[in-house]
Amino acid sequence: HAELFSNYLNDAVMAPLDVRREALDNVWGFVCTCPRCKEEESMDKKMSALMLDIYESCTEQVAEDLIGAVESEDRQAVLDVKDQLAAYVELVDAAVAKEGLGPRQTVWLQASLWQLYELLHHTLEELGQRDLRLTALLQTLSGAVQPGSDSHCRWSRLHLDAVEEAAAAPPSAPGREGR
Repeated sequence: HAELFSNYLNDAVMAPLDVRREALDNVWGFVCTCPRCKEEESMDKKMSALMLDIYESCTEQVAEDLIGAVESEDRQAVLDVKDQLAAYVELVDAAVAKEGLGPRQTVWLQASLWQLYELLHHTLEELGQRDLRLTALLQTLSGAVQPGSDSHCRWSRLHLDAVEEAAAAPPSAPGREGR
């Protein structure tokens, strides 16, 4: 018995379960029962609702806030977006820890919040900052859900570039590590 996995969702494959299921039902008329969807379906309903709320905030408001801040060259507004996104990441991390999710569940849940992590990456870029852990996470998530895709290749390249740049950079001044 073999399973065939095809991506019917394009970029929506990186959305929460409810969004993916609605898209599949509306366009293709079926409910996906792949391991990821089954695993997410079994998650606590409060956790699922939190992920959907964060996803909707990122796709409906935070992305627009970032675009507006960049277009108006408002550095403080970009910093405010960064703070909001960082708070969401902390909330997700705390919820994952509280639920005691395993590595696979955590990666799939984080993949459902792709928009959050990608927005944070773009926000940091606008501020002239780079976070190697974030590029590694984006590479991992895209590889876990879309191995070999353009997105996976792009994030693998960005992460490699960031690692090479960090290795070539002069050492930080004492007391400034990790900033």
